[in-house]
Amino acid sequence: MSRRACHLARSNPRCLPTRLRTIEWRRYRGGAIPGYDVSVGNVEVIPLSDESDEFPAANVFRRCLNRRMGGVPAILPVGAAPSGRFASSSLNGSVTMADGDVKFYIGYDRGAQVMPVPLFAPLAEKLGYDGITLGGSQIGLGGGYDPFVVLSQAAAATERLLLVTSVLLLPLVHPILLAQQAATLDRLSEGRVILGVGIGGERSRQFVNLGIPLNERGVRSNEALEILKGLWTQPSFSYKGRVFQFDDISMEVRPFQKPHIPLWIGGRIGGVEIGPDGKQRFKSKTAALRRTARYGDGWFPFLMTVEAYRKGVQVICTMAKEYGRGGYPFTLACNFFWSVGDDYEEALEAAAAGNRQGGHRKEFSAKYDIVGTPKDCIKRIREFVDVGLRHVVVKPLRAQIRGQGEAVLEQAERIAKEVMPYFK
Repeated sequence: MSRRACHLARSNPRCLPTRLRTIEWRRYRGGAIPGYDVSVGNVEVIPLSDESDEFPAANVFRRCLNRRMGGVPAILPVGAAPSGRFASSSLNGSVTMADGDVKFYIGYDRGAQVMPVPLFAPLAEKLGYDGITLGGSQIGLGGGYDPFVVLSQAAAATERLLLVTSVLLLPLVHPILLAQQAATLDRLSEGRVILGVGIGGERSRQFVNLGIPLNERGVRSNEALEILKGLWTQPSFSYKGRVFQFDDISMEVRPFQKPHIPLWIGGRIGGVEIGPDGKQRFKSKTAALRRTARYGDGWFPFLMTVEAYRKGVQVICTMAKEYGRGGYPFTLACNFFWSVGDDYEEALEAAAAGNRQGGHRKEFSAKYDIVGTPKDCIKRIREFVDVGLRHVVVKPLRAQIRGQGEAVLEQAERIAKEVMPYFK
């Protein structure tokens, strides 16, 4: 440690006293972030002057910048569901979902451009977010940081944040390795992992580059879900499938959560993908919902309207009965892009400018994104809550209007202060 860092550690005991000891981030997790600056190559902590701006979280970014700175029967017994924090109960006798408050998760996708995760995650925890999410895709095709590496840092820097892949493309990873990765993180974080998975298909090159047939992604995903549950719950597990075959594997490290890590399945009714010929085509209308009904602990779609979400929940509950899972306590979650502003039109313009997925079209953002004043956003989320939603992912979309980092942090803080309290 440098002489300057030693001096700072003596003069202020809340400073991080050593380099690259991730667990020590907890020493100032409880509120020192707004008053400290952390350089990227070295974890020296430098006191800053107090700021009086409306968004103190954005001040952290400004200082950081100045310093350079995701057909086999289910293996589990019928009705078995992850226990503890994810236990659920029935709603109106048919739809089931988690008890209590609505939970909010902040996406780190754009946060990666704001500040290092050992700062971003504790800040999210302090603001009241319940979890942090990051998707997993292939390098060069929408992929960025590895979600397990990022979520491991978040686990070490926080005490209660849930750690969610939002979503991981299941056909592109081997289920045996994934079982080990997820179980290790769940054990080290003492049961904070949620594995959100999807099958992809929007970008066929992801499959071509890895030598995986695009038309196998469904069966690969289904077999992977069976394998994950088997490895996590059975003393020794063998599998004979169309894609994967192996004998007598025993996992030394098992998940902290029992009977296993919650599996949230992405996908929605319909959807669009790019086929091997490069042309756009529609996905199966019900495959994702059937996969959720058969294997999932939760449903985790995106680009949803309230009516589509309501219909999806009904379809899943109906299909679940076919697999002996009628009344299963599914967790209902959803990914949303957000843009909160002082008036609806200004927020909508910002959302459209930041949403590449919608081709930067206002009508797209108006239909699928959470847009408007805090009251507008509360009303919109309330409509989803009324049809069962209980887990909300926040992905700020204002990054293209002003400085990316500053805008993301302002949005994260404003949503935490002016929207989330309504649902707590």
